[in-house]
This record gives sequence, C-alpha cells and structure tokens, in this order.
Amino acid sequence: MGVNPLAPGLLLDLPPLMDVDPNCKPMGVRLWLPDADSVQSCIDKAAFHQSLTRHSIPTPRTWLPEEIDQVPDNTPLVVKPRRGHGAQNVHFVDRRDHPRFLSVSAEHR
Repeated sequence: MGVNPLAPGLLLDLPPLMDVDPNCKPMGVRLWLPDADSVQSCIDKAAFHQSLTRHSIPTPRTWLPEEIDQVPDNTPLVVKPRRGHGAQNVHFVDRRDHPRFLSVSAEHR
C-alpha cells in the first residue's frame, strides 16, 4: 500500500483539515495535525504574541486596538489584522489615531 502525503500550504488550511479528521479515521486515513489550541494560537497574531511572551521568547511590543491609548507618542507602528497572511492589509503608521481609524474601517468591510 502506498502512502500519499498531504501537506497544507498555509496555516489557515489546518482548521478545515482538523474538521474532517474524525471522518477520515474510519476510512483508514491518518492526519498528522497539531492540537487545536496550538493552531488557534498561531492563526491569531495577538494570541501568538501572548504565547511567545509567556514562554519568554522575544517579540516586538504589541498593542491591541483597545490599548492604543497606551502607545507612546511618536511611536512608529505596524498595523495588521489579527488573522491573515502574506502582508495583506498591513499598514505602517506614525500616529496613534491611525490604528484606531484602520481598525474601525476594517470592521466595515
């Protein structure tokens, strides 16, 4: 019997594979997947930052939208969605009010 591997190309491919995993087992198909908590932690950039920080792994300072008022004046920022890949919807800004505007406009897309 041959083995045909399937390798997800993107992290976002993992949740659908995890959903079908229970249906694959009765057919003799085994999927080697990470646990659901690890996948969710990696898909959500804020959760990933928290996980890295919890394990003392250096990572850039991060502020969530509700923490924008804590950003020091004149701090250059990279604003990106919590989910996504490929540098889509990434903005470089230099004022505290820009991330708030970008956050609100993203909610209305």
